[in-house]
Amino acid sequence: MWQIKAAQDMKNSLSEFLNTEKIELKGSMLDHNLLDMYSDVDMEIHLHNNAELDAAVLMSELSQQFNPVFGYETHHHDGCSVFRICFTNGQRFDLTIFHTNVKKSDANSFAENIDSVVNQFWFASSMVLAKLGRKDYLIASHLALELCQFVIVIQMMVRDKEKDTCIHRYGDEEDVPVLYSLMLEEGSTKNQILELLFQAAKHMDKVCVQLDLGYSAKSDTLKNLRKIFII
Repeated sequence: MWQIKAAQDMKNSLSEFLNTEKIELKGSMLDHNLLDMYSDVDMEIHLHNNAELDAAVLMSELSQQFNPVFGYETHHHDGCSVFRICFTNGQRFDLTIFHTNVKKSDANSFAENIDSVVNQFWFASSMVLAKLGRKDYLIASHLALELCQFVIVIQMMVRDKEKDTCIHRYGDEEDVPVLYSLMLEEGSTKNQILELLFQAAKHMDKVCVQLDLGYSAKSDTLKNLRKIFII
C-alpha cells in the first residue's frame, strides 16, 4: 500500500516548514488491514505552542516539499483546521492541524473566494474516481452532479462581481453550458458518471481560462488520475 511510505514522507515534509510538536496517524492508518489503494491518509498535526496557521502557505509549501496539489477543501473549527487534499499523483490526505487560529484573509476577496470553489471542485473530482473505484456509484453520481453546480457557482460569482451586487431580481437569460453535460447518451452507470465527470472538468477549465487568474487546465491531470486509480 502506498500509504505507508507516503505518510512518512508527509511527516518529513511537514516538519520542514511547520513548527510541529507531534504528528500522529489516525483512522485506517492504525489498522493496515483496512487500507486499500483508495484509502486516504489521516493525520493529526499538533503545532508547537499552537502557532498560527497560514493555509495559503501550507498549500504552497506542500506543493514544493511533497507533491503538487491537485485540489483541496478546508474545514475550520475552533482550535483546529481539516485540510482534505489530493495531489497530482493521486495520493489523498486528511490533515487535521491544531493551532491557535488561522491567518485571516480578505473574506471579500473575489480571487480568494473563486480559488476556494475551484480547489474544492478538483478535490471532489478526485473523490468521484475513488468512489467509482470502490463501486459506490450512488455517491460518485452525487459528487459528479455537484461538480456541475460548482461550475455554475463560479458563473454566479462572476456575475456578482460584474454587477457589483449579489442581489438579482431578474437575470439576463444567461447561457449555462455545463447543463449540456447532463444530456448523456445511454450507457452503463459507470460510463455515464465518467462522462459527466470529464464534461464538468472541461467546463471548469474553460471558466477558469475566462477568469484570467492564472489557473492552468487540469482535465488532463484528472485523466491521468483515472489511470492511477485503474478505472
